Amino acid sequence: MPQRRTAIVALLALAGWANLAAAQPPSEPVPPNALALWTISETFDRAVLSFQGPGQNSLADATTCKIFVRESAEKPWREVLHKQPGPDGKPSALPLPAGEPFLDEDTITCPSPMTMLRVDRPVTLPAGVVLPAKVAMTHWTEATVKPLSGPAVFVGKLKVPFTPQRDAGKEIASRVCSPSVVTMMLQYFGKDLSIAAVAQQAYDQTNDIYGNWSRAAWVLSSNGVPAHVQHLTSTAEIDASLAAGHPIAVSIRYGKGELPGAMVSGTDGHLVLIIGQTPAGDFIMNDAASWEHGAGAVYPRQPFLKAMANASNIAYVIEP
Repeated sequence: MPQRRTAIVALLALAGWANLAAAQPPSEPVPPNALALWTISETFDRAVLSFQGPGQNSLADATTCKIFVRESAEKPWREVLHKQPGPDGKPSALPLPAGEPFLDEDTITCPSPMTMLRVDRPVTLPAGVVLPAKVAMTHWTEATVKPLSGPAVFVGKLKVPFTPQRDAGKEIASRVCSPSVVTMMLQYFGKDLSIAAVAQQAYDQTNDIYGNWSRAAWVLSSNGVPAHVQHLTSTAEIDASLAAGHPIAVSIRYGKGELPGAMVSGTDGHLVLIIGQTPAGDFIMNDAASWEHGAGAVYPRQPFLKAMANASNIAYVIEP
């Protein structure tokens, strides 16, 4: 198995820290207002955070946090900028200052390679919201992302319920591919939630989207299926998830005609749920874009892996 590029920090009574996976012990004292701090052994220019519990009243995403990145211990911390809400409560369309790190909906985007990332608690928590029990960070360098490689080891198909996007209602059906895969994952583990209920929990009011990756992982975790966002580095990670009996949701992006047999001819961003692999290595999935043909759809391996790479090889991974 390749090294997982997801670091998880468990908060221990606000003062102690458990550094797991790829996280290195901080090279300096953790500031008292910090939720998490990572020193990474390799550089990155993209990162996504995941938040876990306790319960559905916990912090769900990074939109209210103060986030800082650092090129090295010798360099100053640089604050990750957020788009600020306009008069209508939605984020301003005004561009952020050029050359500064910023939060692109759910993705921390940096103009230069970084090795450190810090998340501070919000200055003011929204009413009724509590701090998370765990924070996870996955990271990568965008210019080096390429299609995953490796043979298909797992052959078979998990019996995962199918929920089409149209079940969310006509008004939002075209916008809820992420809530649809989350709904199927929850129902697979016996959680009785409708796609409408999941969409309501997943909705990111700051950015007016249903597809915030961080919130998707939070919805899974807060409903009893611990999960995090992960940048995949090998098809072995897909095999491991399926072999453990876990479907795995992945983001894809492709142009018209680039993914043969796809339910959508082309897309700037879509979420599908991998539920198995054929003996030939093609992927079996639930693609909620089509209520007629999306259940158990088979997509050819290499074009599908390319479509994943176009979306940074991002997945919602259920934890063991």
